Amino acid sequence: MTKLHRASFNFKGSIAVITGAARGQGLSHAAAFAQAGATVIGLDFSRNENNPALQYPPTSSEEFSKATALFSSFGSGNRLIEVDITDTQRLQDVRDELRKSVKNIDIIINNAGVNVVKTLDETKHDEISHVLNVNLLGAINVTKYFSPLIDPRSNGSIIFTSSLAAQRTGSKQSVYAASKAALEGLTRALAVELGVRNIRVNCVAPTLVITPQTIGLASSSPIDYIKAMSSYALPNFEGLQPSDVSDVILFLCSDAARSITGSSIALDCGRLAKA
Repeated sequence: MTKLHRASFNFKGSIAVITGAARGQGLSHAAAFAQAGATVIGLDFSRNENNPALQYPPTSSEEFSKATALFSSFGSGNRLIEVDITDTQRLQDVRDELRKSVKNIDIIINNAGVNVVKTLDETKHDEISHVLNVNLLGAINVTKYFSPLIDPRSNGSIIFTSSLAAQRTGSKQSVYAASKAALEGLTRALAVELGVRNIRVNCVAPTLVITPQTIGLASSSPIDYIKAMSSYALPNFEGLQPSDVSDVILFLCSDAARSITGSSIALDCGRLAKA
């Protein structure tokens, strides 16, 4: 009789690297993996002053300190490391330091991202560079330097955080949408490239998630950001919670999704299905 495969959401013994882990979705993902038994290495950094290319408050020193304490509460080995993912030398230094304490990693969650809600004509060159550098190049950097640490025997998993904006968007989202659409192409290419090493690569494409970033955009943008993003099949939808995205990422990294790679999973409450 053929042995039936049974999925497990137990990540005990696994090591997950998560970017943008100091708040919002990234912090939610870190907590979810830690609760599922994984050791979590978070990557993020705080800014003492607002970046002029942002329309919302960046991660503060206070938020970073609170997140650092939360990581410590997850247990031994869990830690939040201060690093800018656009700084390739610093990333390599962190990778080399990590190698001293862990032999391999199993999971990479490329969550870090920024947004600018402006027309292309309104968007300044430094804003364009900032969005593309963090959302696209930052994710490429982390994957380039950390994926070699994934042991082919561990059935590794890499997740990119795209957005529904990559497939359906409104005005004032051109640069952001471009950066997220590029991640979906990257997902498919790396699924083939890294498949030979037994590494699965997928991305999640959530609609509006209630985080400090989206709350800040809603209050600072010249348009009503939430209303502009709303057209769903499910009634009374008021935005995803970070944990909604975390649950799907846990699934995609588990052996329940062992046949899924090169896919973009829309967390859209039926928006793509609705004309």
